[in-house]
Amino acid sequence: MSDDHEIEKIRVEYLTNGKYLAQFFVRWRGEFKDGSYTDLKVEQQWLMREQDDKDHPTIERYLVGLANHIPAMTAGDVER
Repeated sequence: MSDDHEIEKIRVEYLTNGKYLAQFFVRWRGEFKDGSYTDLKVEQQWLMREQDDKDHPTIERYLVGLANHIPAMTAGDVER
């Protein structure tokens, strides 16, 4: 089983009260142990907030939606 990710088009919008929204696309390619393969592009939106007691932002909510599907039956099909 293996996979890889490509992140593109990151856009950050600063909101009020220490919150911000990050929007970006992720292309995920992965082969599963049964030999099937997927190649997806999804759009993600993360609503995050800063907290005084944390070094990193906290994800308050995230949404993921299918941007498009790049069809492939198996990893072998992709290599052809």
